[in-house]
Amino acid sequence: MRTAPEIQQEWLTQLLPSGDAWPKDTDSNLAKLLLALATPRAQLEADILALQLEISPRTSVLLLEDYKAVLGADPAGRDQGDLTTAQWQALLYARWTARGGQSIAYYEALAAALGFTLSIYEPVAAVYGAFTYGDGTVYSRPDYDNFVWVVTFPQVGTGLEALIRENQPADADVVFRYESDGGFGTYQFDQIAFGG
Repeated sequence: MRTAPEIQQEWLTQLLPSGDAWPKDTDSNLAKLLLALATPRAQLEADILALQLEISPRTSVLLLEDYKAVLGADPAGRDQGDLTTAQWQALLYARWTARGGQSIAYYEALAAALGFTLSIYEPVAAVYGAFTYGDGTVYSRPDYDNFVWVVTFPQVGTGLEALIRENQPADADVVFRYESDGGFGTYQFDQIAFGG
């Protein structure tokens, strides 16, 4: 950020023509006039510098409430509770830069923008016939297993489960797992495996 005397000096030495009519002395009337003009310019540059972090919700502090008003309530309810400034910044930035998409890469990037790591695995469907379970009933069919996502989160409570369910591909079933819990996550053994 430049000060008013620095701007005045630049104008005096670099922007004005040379000659007796254009004195370079800082005590001259011309230099005093330029200093008066440089003062609001210095203030403008200081204001711009102060606002450069406000261009994005990720770094915004002064305009954070404005970003909240523009984006409105989070459809997935992730804005509930007492969030810290850093959490608000991450949430609003993720919403501000969100792009549509139903690919695995989209959801991984969405989680990364919120500070979480998730992995999505698509199991390979059975190729030969149907899998039978216990009493001989068909437990899974290959056409059911073709569109299954197993989403693994590091812990419970990321808030992304509702968002993924809301935007999941129409032909896919989503199963959630948590590294901290192990096991099968939301897998229900009393139902047909996936999609039935």
